[in-house]
Amino acid sequence: MKTTLTWKKDWWSSHFKIFADEEQVGMLISETFAKTSVGELNSNRYQFDTKGFFKPKTTIFDRNDQSIIGEISYNGWSSKAIVSISQDKFIWKYEIFWPMKYRLYRSSSPIIHYSSSTKGGQIQSEVDDDLLLLSGLHIASYYEQIYLWALVIPFILFPGIGFLSWFFN
Repeated sequence: MKTTLTWKKDWWSSHFKIFADEEQVGMLISETFAKTSVGELNSNRYQFDTKGFFKPKTTIFDRNDQSIIGEISYNGWSSKAIVSISQDKFIWKYEIFWPMKYRLYRSSSPIIHYSSSTKGGQIQSEVDDDLLLLSGLHIASYYEQIYLWALVIPFILFPGIGFLSWFFN
């Protein structure tokens, strides 16, 4: 069953509102630089808890009974991740960085296509799986925050360099 959803968020926000035909059917909320995200889609509720810095992993919980139902492993700066649910493994990767296009694959077949800009996007899915749909958005939000950190850290470590000096020197 092919599903098309859209999502909206404010610029540099990690609060996604997910829509089907202009009706909100879900959300994904993660505070900027937070280790936990909460998602809901079609009344299915999940929590994504990320631990680790050099080899980060996200544990996925069912919010109804707090059981562990999956895991996400990230591949550093290569913008790739593996989603493991039960015995199934799915690969998430960027196709184009800007405008952002990324996909979730089962084996070598793309099953969910994401396209986005800073304030919204579209999800086209070949599968009816709310957890996979939210996992793909969570991974994109995670990498967006990593890239934001990469921009901010030099100014924290070296406050004397100043933002404008980068443009005028």
